[in-house]
Amino acid sequence: MKRSISLSLCVISTVLLISTLCSCFSEAGTQTQNGNDSNEPDNQNTSVQYQVNYTEYVERYADEYGVDRALIYAVIKCESNFRADARSSVGAMGLMQMMPATFKDMQKRLKEEHDDSALFDPEVSIKYGTYYLKYLYNYFDDWDLVVPAYNAGMGNVSKWLK
Repeated sequence: MKRSISLSLCVISTVLLISTLCSCFSEAGTQTQNGNDSNEPDNQNTSVQYQVNYTEYVERYADEYGVDRALIYAVIKCESNFRADARSSVGAMGLMQMMPATFKDMQKRLKEEHDDSALFDPEVSIKYGTYYLKYLYNYFDDWDLVVPAYNAGMGNVSKWLK
């Protein structure tokens, strides 16, 4: 019972987080509610917009791995606030805050080899983070479980499901 409640709360909070973040992201320079299509601040605009960075990499790897661009931006925003040099207290690194052990596992699957410090390279972080999101989707076959698994670990989510 405790596990199902934990999983339910995790999934609910994740879905709410993603839907909130995805609704906030728009490309810089898109039209705002008052018709202003410039990049200048708009005091009349009631919507929230974020400048998105690394679009070249996000678009490339979203297309290559079949992951929604908004999800990738949401993960980057939540995990590192678009800081390529981010490092968590538990050792996650880079824009998408990947743990070195997960990075090593994904490198084996992609048949590539990098030093852990490569996670601070935006392209590497986005490539491997996006690949890992798709890997989690292939494992769980449910996008609602991907974000909790990305954050808490697929082993934990698998335990919660039992």
